[in-house]
Amino acid sequence: AMQAFLLLLCLTVVTSRVCSDPTKHHVWEHALSNVSYVDSGGKHGPLILLLHGAKFTYRNWCDIGTVDFLAHRHFRVVAMNLPGYGNSTKPKAAAPLNPAGFLASFIRHLGVQKVVLVAPSMSGKYALPLLLKYPHLLSGFVGIAPVVRSLSTTPERLDTVHTPTLLVWGSLDAMGLYASNLLKRIPNSQLHEIKGGSHPCYLDFPKEWHDALLAFLKSKPT
Repeated sequence: AMQAFLLLLCLTVVTSRVCSDPTKHHVWEHALSNVSYVDSGGKHGPLILLLHGAKFTYRNWCDIGTVDFLAHRHFRVVAMNLPGYGNSTKPKAAAPLNPAGFLASFIRHLGVQKVVLVAPSMSGKYALPLLLKYPHLLSGFVGIAPVVRSLSTTPERLDTVHTPTLLVWGSLDAMGLYASNLLKRIPNSQLHEIKGGSHPCYLDFPKEWHDALLAFLKSKPT
């Protein structure tokens, strides 16, 4: 119990330095939306780009300590609010959504060649088109029960994906199981079921989520 308390205390301290630091918060002006995001900074490790589900914003990653956990281990971490979420403006009617192109533009805006993309639930509609169309922008993909509607009729496209992939889902989440069973066609993909986890299983068991994510990051080629 004391170890758990000390871990929580450490994460809280790091949170106050990263997510509560006004200098870490930015706005990217794009034709589709003015996008708010938090950037931990740092140039020494790979960049981890965190998306979010339909009921959430990037604040979740701050609140459960994911931003802090990664930044403390020398990764550069960017957590963004997708268009229409948090402080990001709703998509402009005159600019039709091109999810892959939108994310690709944001990655270029960050000034890096590749990112590890973390995509839970709804954000799969952004992440999976990027994975298929611009795989050269990804050094890794982490899908947490992502929406897979765009792949339901052509799953064979996954057979040619060579991006290192981790698939995470909660054992109580039928949608997550379905998504992982479809996406495991990606060659050499890693699977991690969180026992007792619901759809946002990373919120239910953040320590297990962080351990699984770090193990994946250490295992993949740099």
